[in-house]
Amino acid sequence: MTRPLLFLMLLFLALSPARAQQVMTFSADGERVAGEGSSGDGAELRFDWEAETKIGLLLGEPVVSARFRYALQGGTVTLPTSTALGASRHETHSLASLPRSAMDLIELYGVRLRLDFRGDEGDFHLIVDVGRPGPAGDWSFNVPGSPDWGTLFRGPGSTLEDPRYLSAGRAREEVRRGLTLAAGSIVEAHVTLLRLHQWYERENPDYHLKAYGAAIRHLEDGVRVSYGYNETTPEALETVFIKSVRDRLDFVASYERRYRKLLDIPDRFRTGGNHAPYEVARDQARRMIINARERAPRFESDQVNPGALHDRGHPPRFDGSGVAAAEPKGSTGQPKAPSGADQAETDGCRVRLFQHCEKPFNGTIDKAMFVAFRSSDLPADLCDSGFMALGYQRKTDDFTHPLDFPAQHMSEMQGLLRGFTRHMTREHPECRIGAASSPTLQIIPSDPAHSRWTCTTNPKPLPHSVQICSGF
Repeated sequence: MTRPLLFLMLLFLALSPARAQQVMTFSADGERVAGEGSSGDGAELRFDWEAETKIGLLLGEPVVSARFRYALQGGTVTLPTSTALGASRHETHSLASLPRSAMDLIELYGVRLRLDFRGDEGDFHLIVDVGRPGPAGDWSFNVPGSPDWGTLFRGPGSTLEDPRYLSAGRAREEVRRGLTLAAGSIVEAHVTLLRLHQWYERENPDYHLKAYGAAIRHLEDGVRVSYGYNETTPEALETVFIKSVRDRLDFVASYERRYRKLLDIPDRFRTGGNHAPYEVARDQARRMIINARERAPRFESDQVNPGALHDRGHPPRFDGSGVAAAEPKGSTGQPKAPSGADQAETDGCRVRLFQHCEKPFNGTIDKAMFVAFRSSDLPADLCDSGFMALGYQRKTDDFTHPLDFPAQHMSEMQGLLRGFTRHMTREHPECRIGAASSPTLQIIPSDPAHSRWTCTTNPKPLPHSVQICSGF
């Protein structure tokens, strides 16, 4: 990822009892992020972005919250296509060749920002995760975090994976004095084309052009034999070498209109009594389109689903800010009590622990994810609220979690995640933990669709990620 020229603006708000927070905004143009995985190889997006970070206090503890938005400016994407044998592959297309609605399916994820500060005793910086960015042009959902004072700021010599933190005492003093922002930048960002690939699999203009073209020719033959009309749709429109994806989709739409027109020509054109050839052609054309939809090629995409990585976010709470928010870190506050019949439900969801392998597993499987499932006694209303996730950094023993996660269940979930991490380190050292593959605990909503989630004890190499039972 390139480091673009940065436009920087600092809005300073003193840490007073009335509003204990500072708000920092910054932006940059011309950032680049490359596609990942075999299905993203060759993709590269260029985007402008802006971010807002808030740092403040809640009951004496630090709270950091960030939001982020971006605007796609150009680049290339990959789209699935098929050979004559039906094998799956991907080819590159310019971003500008897509319709606007398709561009909105491209998503960034795993975006981390670095904020550099000037201090009386030397420079220091902060790394913050922006959560799950929304579509291009929309602000990401705010994901507040509440680190300990001793793991808030990083000093000289730190790297992303080997941080060297300022002491808790100095971190408190720097916040008390007021932070002086010197620069802000992206230190990590990823792009997923999963939703774009799924959309293109459904639309696939090259395939549908051929299907509609063949059906149209059957109908035209039937019209000519039965009624003497000699109209021919140019086959040149079916070429797969048309310049843009947008053009191809437009041609598919025009072919579909032509197909529907020929499928039901007005009675005034049905002259004479030789209707059989046309009726036979209609039946054949219908079957051709139905068969084409049923046999449309399917593609494997190894792109990441960002919906499984981040919770949707919520506003932060700072002392005296008047913003409604969740309980602070370490709080003993109770979660919202379930009502009615829900009170009896204590096992309404499962816990899913997983870790992606950053390099090939056992030398044979390129994409692997180890998974373990646990039943839980979490409140049913918490499970029904949707996906919630806890992340874990083994080197620093740091957890990331939604601030509104009930404190009385935090210790249990952290213990599970630590145990899973130790198991993975001991039993599967070849499954390396990287910046974007940290162990994660995910609460699965009580939805029958998710009850089918499972894993395998007999993994086989596949183009997409293999979910292997971890044995934990």
